[in-house]
Amino acid sequence: MLIKIKLRSIIIRVVDACSFCRFARAGRSSDSVKMEVLTLSQEFKPSATLEAKKHNLGEAASRINQVEIAPGEVFSFWRVVGNPNDSRRFKPGRTIHAGVVKHDLGGGLCQASGIIYHAALLLDLKIIERHNHSVDLYDDSSRFAPIGTDATVFYGYKDLRIKNTTDSRLLFNMEVMRDTFVLTVKADKPLTLRNLATSVMLTSDGKEDVTITDDLGKIVSRSIYSLPADSH
Repeated sequence: MLIKIKLRSIIIRVVDACSFCRFARAGRSSDSVKMEVLTLSQEFKPSATLEAKKHNLGEAASRINQVEIAPGEVFSFWRVVGNPNDSRRFKPGRTIHAGVVKHDLGGGLCQASGIIYHAALLLDLKIIERHNHSVDLYDDSSRFAPIGTDATVFYGYKDLRIKNTTDSRLLFNMEVMRDTFVLTVKADKPLTLRNLATSVMLTSDGKEDVTITDDLGKIVSRSIYSLPADSH
């Protein structure tokens, strides 16, 4: 598995180097990107690994908050956040790989990628790469984000990539509060949010088929989830 991940990572970097894709990066002034166009807040749910999760989200936020996304540029979660296997930066927390709950370095980072994906849907940005979790582990009491707005990330294998298709520079600003995780999207021009509607259907093979549509009824996101074994 590790060999496969490393090979895929190399292939992705070669393809990126040969493409005309412009990636957002830190180091540019964002003094004029001050207009708050969207704020999303997610409640932290009690868990044994919550403090580690908060630490990891704070570490990711320290880099994401420095990245200004110019029109036409692509935000890549892993290009900005970096390798989560660095024990100097990240702590072990809960992760989900192939539907199995594990404890690995960088656990909980999917909450950061998920809230950015949700914001991108509301702002009608172009989704280049996004992967939903394979299993829906949550119920109404434990779910911290609307179903269908998650975005799992796995270093060297699964990324979240979003293109800024607006004519404004964008900034994702994250805050780890005591009880909540907050994302504020800032811009240098007014932006219009679109309304989204979510539909959940149960397929014939017992999976959740979740579609998110815009104001015109166009499907902007679709996710297929297996249900936990103990839910059957």
